[in-house]
Amino acid sequence: MEPVTRYLIRISVDRYPGEPERSNAHYRQHPLTWNELALSATCRGEAMRWEAKHDRDAFKEVWLLFENGQGRFPLYPGESVWIEYAYSVGDEKWGRWFQRAVRLPTEHLEAQLVYPPCSTRSFGGRRRR
Repeated sequence: MEPVTRYLIRISVDRYPGEPERSNAHYRQHPLTWNELALSATCRGEAMRWEAKHDRDAFKEVWLLFENGQGRFPLYPGESVWIEYAYSVGDEKWGRWFQRAVRLPTEHLEAQLVYPPCSTRSFGGRRRR
């Protein structure tokens, strides 16, 4: 097996769920930008570089690279690692939902979400085998 050298994340927003035409029009006028996301990622305390895979008005797909200006730190078969990444999306673009797909074997997943105080929240999840 080859070492893992990158990890794919997707940032997707939908200000008006269930109203695709309204959402599309909103994001054509107010696209989600890399600057406002202020994406950062670390692995084992090391900053990770990232590389855009898809850059659309309402979603971004990004490869988090197991490397930085100091060198590479791939994940070898049998190893496990903790990856932390953070980004910001303002209320005017976020919408009323959050979803995260995990496609690699994962023993532990933690998400810390900061919502406006006046928002209504509900949480759920499912595990697929």
